[in-house]
Amino acid sequence: MRSPVAWLDNVTVDIGKNDGVFEQMFLVSNGGLAGKVDKVNKETTDVSLITNLSSTDGIPVKIKTNKDDAFGVLTDYDVKENLLIISQLNTREAIASGDDVFTSGLDGQSPSDISVGKVKMIDDKEPLNIKIYVVPTVDFSHLSYVSLIGE
Repeated sequence: MRSPVAWLDNVTVDIGKNDGVFEQMFLVSNGGLAGKVDKVNKETTDVSLITNLSSTDGIPVKIKTNKDDAFGVLTDYDVKENLLIISQLNTREAIASGDDVFTSGLDGQSPSDISVGKVKMIDDKEPLNIKIYVVPTVDFSHLSYVSLIGE
């Protein structure tokens, strides 16, 4: 279920605690990260989409570069540009446009290696607040089949 008023904010799926769903699970659609479980009821689950990260603590991610992986946190979404935003990077070196972004699982509670998207551009005008803009893997206009993944 998806309300037109909150199209980029939340979805509700028709499985819940009775089906083994728990908080911290990820919602995946078309092979990419779409959201994070927000609230689990007996028979339904409310999920915050990654386009609505203001209601979550952020999602730890890794950027696969030509050298070593870079790590950061998926913290925001640019509605105008339809781009996810990564901040709190451990390094800026070697990150380039086109690099793949995946969940890292570094929080110890969430699954790793789920596709998030591809780096589009890097905003490093403020050296202490570098932002990586990512084209999402998921097309949020077409969420039809979804899976909940967690450990």
